[in-house]
Amino acid sequence: VVQYSKGKGTLMKKITRKIKCACCGHETEMEVNVSRNVNQAGLDGRPQYKWQLRPYQECPKCHYVSWDISRKTGEDVATLVSSDKYRKVLDSNTNQSRYYEAMLLLIANQEDSLNVILQYLWWTEFTGDSQGTQVRERAISLLKTITDTKPLVMYVFTYIDLLRRNSEFDKAADILNDVSSSMEKNKEDNKLLYQIYQYERRLIEAKDTAPHLVSEVVV
Repeated sequence: VVQYSKGKGTLMKKITRKIKCACCGHETEMEVNVSRNVNQAGLDGRPQYKWQLRPYQECPKCHYVSWDISRKTGEDVATLVSSDKYRKVLDSNTNQSRYYEAMLLLIANQEDSLNVILQYLWWTEFTGDSQGTQVRERAISLLKTITDTKPLVMYVFTYIDLLRRNSEFDKAADILNDVSSSMEKNKEDNKLLYQIYQYERRLIEAKDTAPHLVSEVVV
């Protein structure tokens, strides 16, 4: 079964297919997104609309939660899913935050954890959830740990933008200063990145904490 969902001028294609849980082996039919058009992203990578957030899956039998519950997993994950600790997380409330917290409990890799916590953060921003500030601070802490050992551009600029959004302007400016020579040296090789670098500096100087789209940079 193929379905299309319209969201703010674009379409998301969905199909219904049988999924086998990698954790307990239970098979069930689920709606799966096969294409998402994230046409405008924020400076931190946030999609423009809530419906563009990455969808998660939950096994109806063992309640394993993942972006893809059919993807092979280890025995340690299965053990955690059957634990009281995991059950307590899923029973902690009735909103979507419990699914993000459940995934974070199961993930050991820092970069995979960052993927989840950013989706979690953006969900709080779209819904106005009261945990937003706390989740942003968790994302900032994780990004600091990651960029200390792996200062990739995509992580550094996400880190800068979240610091700005969190009113930590001095820290954000310090990191911009750290990358300034590299930005100036390579500005012709990546003009968009250089424009983002300049735009972030202006936002920090103006003490602007609002979310901004990449499209604003090139207007």
